[in-house]
Amino acid sequence: MGIDKHLVMAVSAEALGLAIKRLRERPDRKITQQELGDAAGYATGAAVSISRIEAGRSRPKAERLERIADGLGVTVEELVEVASEVEETVFMSHDSASTDTSGESLSFKERLLRVQQVVSERAETATAAAERFNRAVDRAREGFFDPFCATGGEIEGAEVVEPPASADNLDDSDAATEALYRLQHSSSVVAGALRGGVAGAALGSASAYGAFTAAAAFGTASTGTAIGSLSGVAATNATMAFLGGGSLAAGGAGMAGGTMLLMGIVATPIAALAAGGAFYMVRRNRKKQAELEVTLEEAESEIAESQPGFDAMIDLMGQAADILDDIAVHGSRAYQRWATSLPPRPTQWPAMSEPQQDRYLDLIQVAGAQLLISTASMRFTLLMSARGDDLEALVRACEEQLGESRRVVDARI
Repeated sequence: MGIDKHLVMAVSAEALGLAIKRLRERPDRKITQQELGDAAGYATGAAVSISRIEAGRSRPKAERLERIADGLGVTVEELVEVASEVEETVFMSHDSASTDTSGESLSFKERLLRVQQVVSERAETATAAAERFNRAVDRAREGFFDPFCATGGEIEGAEVVEPPASADNLDDSDAATEALYRLQHSSSVVAGALRGGVAGAALGSASAYGAFTAAAAFGTASTGTAIGSLSGVAATNATMAFLGGGSLAAGGAGMAGGTMLLMGIVATPIAALAAGGAFYMVRRNRKKQAELEVTLEEAESEIAESQPGFDAMIDLMGQAADILDDIAVHGSRAYQRWATSLPPRPTQWPAMSEPQQDRYLDLIQVAGAQLLISTASMRFTLLMSARGDDLEALVRACEEQLGESRRVVDARI
C-alpha cells in the first residue's frame, strides 16, 4: 500500500523536519545526518540534503520519505505522528511565518534574513543543478547526437520512421500515453531531418540543437494545433532561455537569466525588502512599516508555497542529467561502433546490412529519447509556479517522459 499523501501533507515541512531531527538524535539509536542521507539514497550531498529537510527548507518526496523513515527505524505513519505532535506543541501557538524551528518568535530583521538566506540557498542549488544539466546536454549533443545525425544524413533512402498518427485525441491526463506519443514524435523529427539530408550541415552548434528541440516540442497535430505549447509562448520562451541549448561555451545561453527565472517567484517581494535596509530607514513611519510587513509575509508565503515545486525541479533536473550522461558515454560508443562498420559514405540504405539498418533505427530512438528529455526539461521551471493538483500532474508528466527516455536508452545502447 502506498503512502497516504494527504496524511503527509497535513503537517508542515518545518514540523516534519524537526520530527526527523528528533528521531535521528534519539539517545538509544542516534545517527548522523550523513548516515541518514546515505540510508535515504542521496547519491551526493547526503548530509546537506538531510540538513535542509530538518530545517524545514525541503520536503522529501514520498519514496524518499519512506527511505528516511526506514533509516530512522520507524514507519512513515509513525514519523508523521511525531510531526503532528511537534506541530501541536511547538508551532501551534506561533504563526509559522514568524517562528523558527524551535518555536521562538522572530523579529522582522530575523525573518528578513531568513528569507534572504533561503533565496540565496535556492540560487546556489538551482545554479549548480542547471550547470550540471547544461554540461550533460553539451556532452550528449557533442558525443552522440551531432555525430550520429551527421553520419545519418549521408545515408540515402533510409527507412521511414512514421510519426504518431494524431494528437487530436491525446489525453493530457494520461502522462504515460503522452510520454510515449512525444517519444514517437521526437524520433520521427530526427528521422525526417536525416532523410532530408540537411542534418549534417545543420548541426554543429547549440542553436542548431535547440532547433531540433523546438521541432520536437512544437510539432502540430493533424488539425494544426500546437501539442507542445506548455503554458504559452512567453513561458516557453523563458524556459528555452533558461535551457539555452547548453553552456555558454557551446554557444548556448547557459545560466544567463536562468537564476532570475528560477528565483522570479519571490523576486518582487525580495526587491522591495532589500532596498538597503529600508525597514529601518522608515521605522518611525507606521504605515510604511505595515506595508513592508505585508511584503515580507508575501515573500514568506511564496517561498513556502513554491518549495515543493522547487524541490521537484531540482530532483528532475538531476534525473535528466543522469540519463544524458549515459547517452554521452554509452551512446557515443554505440554510435562509433556502428559508424565504423558502415560502407563508405554517402551510401544507399540497401547497401547496408540488416544489422547496420537495425542499429540505425535503434540510434534514431536514442536520439528521439534525447530530444524527449529536452522537451521534458522545458517544463521544469514551470514547476515553481504550479500548485496542488497542477503541480502533481506536471511532475507526473515530467517523470513519465524521463522514464520513457531511460527505458529507451537502457534498451537500445
